[in-house]
Amino acid sequence: DLNRVIIKSISAEEAQTFTDILEDYTNYMIENPNSLITRIYGLYKISWESLGIALNLIVMKNVCGFSAEFIERKFDLKGSQYDRKVLKEGDYNNPQKLKEKTLKDLDFLKTEKTLKIPEEKKELLYMIIEKDVSFLYKCQLIDYSFALFIINKKLYEDHGNSISSHFTVINPYGSIGSAEDDRLQYNMGIIDFLQRYTLQKKMEKNIKKIVNLNTKLDTSSQDPTFYKDRFLRFTRKILDLEDRLTISK
Repeated sequence: DLNRVIIKSISAEEAQTFTDILEDYTNYMIENPNSLITRIYGLYKISWESLGIALNLIVMKNVCGFSAEFIERKFDLKGSQYDRKVLKEGDYNNPQKLKEKTLKDLDFLKTEKTLKIPEEKKELLYMIIEKDVSFLYKCQLIDYSFALFIINKKLYEDHGNSISSHFTVINPYGSIGSAEDDRLQYNMGIIDFLQRYTLQKKMEKNIKKIVNLNTKLDTSSQDPTFYKDRFLRFTRKILDLEDRLTISK
């Protein structure tokens, strides 16, 4: 099934980062089969010596797993506020716009507000994400995203496909049915986690603050501690766990 894996080019810096964390990453994924961190199956380097060109490719699990026709909405979530909106106000009532764009944090809060998964799975899902993010923090990584795909199961079945076979996944928390609409399924994972907080990233953040005349600008690029804490705050928000987890602490 071509929808089960993705082949993606990455920078030389990202390839080096993956090489550096490979042993820790492998051990973590083995010890945590319910992890939502994307499973990377291979890293390849293709070189054209005569042209002086090299291309780094990774082969990884497709968090979505479905072709575009069965995806109702898709989101790339980082927990940030700055420049994290794709649609204009009038587009939120346009089903085609909602379907064709990769939406971001502010779009999610406008269209979904929260993940409509069963109550008994919310805290368990949060604990998995919290552990994953703590691992990424240990590796001093930033800029990762929570990729979320809302799949139309009914439409998939109407095309003569078997949902039961397609949704047989090793990780039960990577694919959870909606508690409010049994036609829909949430497929999710943590992607794009091979960025380090370099001097360039720090400069990028500060330049945006200067351009916008705002020292508190909530840019996407932040140091690993800030990034982790903000990501987890947003996760609690979209799981509607803020009050419960605050009280429990």
